[in-house]
Amino acid sequence: MTLLVESTGDPLGLVRPLREMVRGIDANQPMYDVRTMEDFYQRRIVNTPNMIMQMVGSMGLMGLLLAMVGLYGLVAYSVSRRTREFGIRMAIGAQSSDVLRTVMGQGLTLALGGIAVGLVLSIGAGRVVTSSFLLAGSHDPSAYWIVPPILLVVTLLAAFVPALRASHIDPIRALRDE
Repeated sequence: MTLLVESTGDPLGLVRPLREMVRGIDANQPMYDVRTMEDFYQRRIVNTPNMIMQMVGSMGLMGLLLAMVGLYGLVAYSVSRRTREFGIRMAIGAQSSDVLRTVMGQGLTLALGGIAVGLVLSIGAGRVVTSSFLLAGSHDPSAYWIVPPILLVVTLLAAFVPALRASHIDPIRALRDE
């Protein structure tokens, strides 16, 4: 049960008389969480959506970090599996820049494929979310222009370390290890 009272003076000054009036009607009725309408509005209308947005943003950042670690692991594993191939290439005359370009191309292919699939899914999910009655009309298409370049840069950075390692493979050691 909620009791709303309109006042012209200090709203917190009415708490004691209201408690006495409620106790006079029903002595067992508790009266708690007394606050002003301004505080109520601040908590319910302002703070709650901000908290939800911060949580969603944190989850997005965590997803980005997990994707970066996963891509790094995938490219690093691929490079380790192709060590002999890169050693042979370098033994027959390939430059380290060629190997670097090959591995970075693999990372770029993964990035562009992931971004394309992610864009299609996010556009669909955005339409579903904005069609709900709670978020109707709150659609910001700037995310479709901002996030893909960020993801592309992060992906290329995640692929750079394994690519650099692959470009510095000693051909003799790579051929001997297999």
